[in-house]
Amino acid sequence: MFIPDSLAKADGHLPDNLIIKVLEEAANSIMITDPGGQILWVNRAMQKLTGYAPNELIGKNPRILKSGKNPPQIYQDLWNTILAGNYWQGELINRKKDGSNYKQFDVLKGMEKIAGKPPVIENYDPLKEKCAYLQNQNIE
Repeated sequence: MFIPDSLAKADGHLPDNLIIKVLEEAANSIMITDPGGQILWVNRAMQKLTGYAPNELIGKNPRILKSGKNPPQIYQDLWNTILAGNYWQGELINRKKDGSNYKQFDVLKGMEKIAGKPPVIENYDPLKEKCAYLQNQNIE
């Protein structure tokens, strides 16, 4: 995405409304949760990928997408990693609203405290569109 220099602030940062627009319009699905796992925000690509409207996801736990096809240990490793502020990456089989399963490669990151508030978990997968090669294939 091209962003003209005229939109950047003098300190090199972009205006908040532009950052939100970029996240909302991203082709990659993005989910932001609180440290307890409650979904706070999703973008349009997440809606397209899962079939859930934002209001059906916000306030829920990401386990709403749980297919039952992943080993339980994967979730413990995932949460331990991101709550420590590190990147977790791996392939998960998730479930869409319509009940069909899909594979995706996730990159998850625990974020540091912002203005003294607890960290949130950011689910941003720059490869999701490319690696959702099985997205339209049902996984039994």
